[in-house]
Amino acid sequence: MAKADEEVDHEAIRLLRQVLDQWRGPALADCGSALLQEGSAQRLESTRVRALELLAEKLLRAGQGHLISAELAETSQAHPLRESLVRLMMFCLHAWPCC
Repeated sequence: MAKADEEVDHEAIRLLRQVLDQWRGPALADCGSALLQEGSAQRLESTRVRALELLAEKLLRAGQGHLISAELAETSQAHPLRESLVRLMMFCLHAWPCC
């Protein structure tokens, strides 16, 4: 069973990384509709941050939390009150290989 869980995590890591790599700047920044920006941009950003958190959780379980530390630090500056994000950043920094 543990082997299957590892495979699922590696596939999830790959897919989450692929999705997050498609993100470019603020949500709907070049959209011409202020109504659409106001209604959806915040939800989309929240979804992006949650995907980043999921990726960090999976990388931590795989012993690779250090791979996402910089991204978490940057995102936590934009969302300093999001405790789950800051917590994950701290765990990833702690997991940074020292040798």
